[in-house]
Amino acid sequence: DINDNVPQFMQGLYTANVVENNVIGSSIFSVTAIDPDVGQNARLKYFLLETQVENASISSYISINSESGVIYSQKSFDYEKLKYFQAQVQAQDSGSPPLASNVSVNVIIL
Repeated sequence: DINDNVPQFMQGLYTANVVENNVIGSSIFSVTAIDPDVGQNARLKYFLLETQVENASISSYISINSESGVIYSQKSFDYEKLKYFQAQVQAQDSGSPPLASNVSVNVIIL
């Protein structure tokens, strides 16, 4: 199979509602992409694209499981300090060369 399909997220935009004072390390959301190629060309990995939230790396706020797309909190969120931030997630296939697509995840603190 030729690697001719780009991974596609199930939604064009995701919104994660997170209750403040959440437990650090808890699962807060997940994203899913599909790739209609077969074999290695369809095997996906998920990544957070580097961005800043209040002058800190996005990775100090959330992390993502590269295999499952599950997003985890890296801190306990405080609504009075932060009400919203946006992350960019990339799904990349294992083809050669790899193909990728990105999606925005809006994280809203409740």
